[in-house]
Amino acid sequence: MRGTFDISCLKQPDGRTAVGRQVVSAPWHLSKPYWDDAVLLVQAVNATAGIFSGDTLDFRIHVESGASVLLTSPSASKIYTMPQGEAALNQTITVQRDGWLEWMPELFIPQRGSRYRQRTEVKVEPGGSLFMVETLAPGRVAHGESFAFDRVEWMTRIHHGERLVLAERYPLTPADASLSDLNHQPPWYYAGAVLIWDAPLPWRSWQECLSNGQHADLHMGATQVAESVYLFRMLARGSAILKDGLRLIREFGAQHIPPLSRSARKL
Repeated sequence: MRGTFDISCLKQPDGRTAVGRQVVSAPWHLSKPYWDDAVLLVQAVNATAGIFSGDTLDFRIHVESGASVLLTSPSASKIYTMPQGEAALNQTITVQRDGWLEWMPELFIPQRGSRYRQRTEVKVEPGGSLFMVETLAPGRVAHGESFAFDRVEWMTRIHHGERLVLAERYPLTPADASLSDLNHQPPWYYAGAVLIWDAPLPWRSWQECLSNGQHADLHMGATQVAESVYLFRMLARGSAILKDGLRLIREFGAQHIPPLSRSARKL
């Protein structure tokens, strides 16, 4: 399938955020947005069982000045077994000055023999804010899968203003050593997050909070990579523990970043 999810969110005269322009085609579906007096909760739904060989999907969201959006997905992203071919997702995210976007999708699960490419381009204007999460599960762990996909490739480029602040490329395959730190018994789950926030933050206290929240089944780290740009990384022995780690990040951050106090699971 060749599906498009392309929306623009704007601030209305009454202060609420609403979806303006929208172009959505199968397999994507836009659930009815929900305004909770602080952010607009938007759910991007894959109406099929998941992503299959040959699928090429485009995902674009534009947050205009003054708009506040929490974008999520209601179920895990499953990348199915592929006898041949691959699937691809191209993501474009833009946030204007005084806009806020939190992108908190559910778990990413590449199954045995799957091949997947993801390209993400992010542009955040000075004064705009972003919290974006990516995850990686080992596969269908209950079926005995542990990083049995053929290949997963992520490429991410993030601009803050005119400056390129982050460029990452992760080609992951069991055929080389790229998964050696994750593929243990039991296997590790991974999460990474990027925060762009121009106002001052108690960064050392946040790092100490994450350090104190670690244990044998949860490892977390955080660093500031540029002015107003922060990175989080996490390894966990299970999806529930991974969600606990992400919850810890958001709960501490919510003390200083009000939009992070909103629930991603309102609907």
